[in-house]
Amino acid sequence: MRTAPDRLQLAALPATGIPLIEVTPGFPTALGLQRSAPRPTSGLLLSPDLAHDLGADAGTRLLTADGTTAVVAGVYDYHNDGRQQALRYTALETVPSDGVFDQCWITVWPTNDAATKLISTSLIPSSGGTPATGQLNTSLGANFDGPALFDGRLTRWAPIAAAIVGLLLGYTSTRLRRLELASD
Repeated sequence: MRTAPDRLQLAALPATGIPLIEVTPGFPTALGLQRSAPRPTSGLLLSPDLAHDLGADAGTRLLTADGTTAVVAGVYDYHNDGRQQALRYTALETVPSDGVFDQCWITVWPTNDAATKLISTSLIPSSGGTPATGQLNTSLGANFDGPALFDGRLTRWAPIAAAIVGLLLGYTSTRLRRLELASD
């Protein structure tokens, strides 16, 4: 994704420009948009808050300040659950994947150091600054250690406790019914 040079000026909000971000055709999949249906190839993708404020949905035509129309291709799901707020109130425009982009997003679960190293191959060497990698939602875990979580679960001693309780119940019921068992 990259920030577009101009903001989106709508006739409905002439004094306020809406942030416009240009994305590659595969970016909507990273946002989870229409995984089972075909991805939109043209038109704007609106954030839920922006779509709500404009009363827009897929197929809606928005009149821009210069008199042209922009078609809404869809609304992407972007929750307020600790994610970066860059896409909270923006419009995304799908553009061809050629050219230089500011950010490269990948979806990886469980986390994988090899994927983080692989994404650095998409960088163009430059003289200024160092590239940064980060997690979109910092409120969720940065890594996943399944065996440690399994070993530390609250119910890890449940099978042993159930066996002990079962043995105690069996012993007690046998002792209480010993005359009956002896008669048999």
